[in-house]
Amino acid sequence: MDKKDYHYLFALLLIIEGVLPTILFFFGITEINDFFVVPMLNRVVVYPLLGYYMENHVEEEKYCAETTKKVLLSIVLVLVFFVLMTRYRDLPYEEFTRYDKGLYTCSFTMILDAGVYYLVKRFCMKHDLSRWSKVIISLGSATFGMYLIEQPIREHIPAVCDRLVPYIGHFPACMVYVVVVFIIAYIITLLMKCIPGLRRLL
Repeated sequence: MDKKDYHYLFALLLIIEGVLPTILFFFGITEINDFFVVPMLNRVVVYPLLGYYMENHVEEEKYCAETTKKVLLSIVLVLVFFVLMTRYRDLPYEEFTRYDKGLYTCSFTMILDAGVYYLVKRFCMKHDLSRWSKVIISLGSATFGMYLIEQPIREHIPAVCDRLVPYIGHFPACMVYVVVVFIIAYIITLLMKCIPGLRRLL
């Protein structure tokens, strides 16, 4: 795949599972038609491709002050959009439809992912992180394993978030919950890497 192919794929995802559901919602349609479900747009396919694209197809000269301003603006706009649409929908999580999941989980979130990747990489390019190299390499080597197991971990420890909400509020509780899931997934992945045969796979 060349750069244009990636651009077409990402644009297709944003249109079908982001822009289209948003437009349809304001016409009273809150379900995504199955006709528009495209296997190639599955998150399991798109997100690894997005990471590969950011690492191998974004030229080094793009990591500059001008691009950074555009990236930060994009992140802010997406976050504002999320907040406004969430307030507008005003639904409990269990009532979220495929519209909501398409709007937040699959499409526009991709802009945040690419933005965070860009900012972290630019920070690493500007600073000497040699003393943190072992930690960074360890986390990097565990990324795929964590990606595979974080979903079942999240499903089995929701009480971490629920019990904290009355004390620190929803958003801080969610942040603590994410960190706990990350740490558990990281530890489990490291342990699985000790099993003969799994190290190469993970």
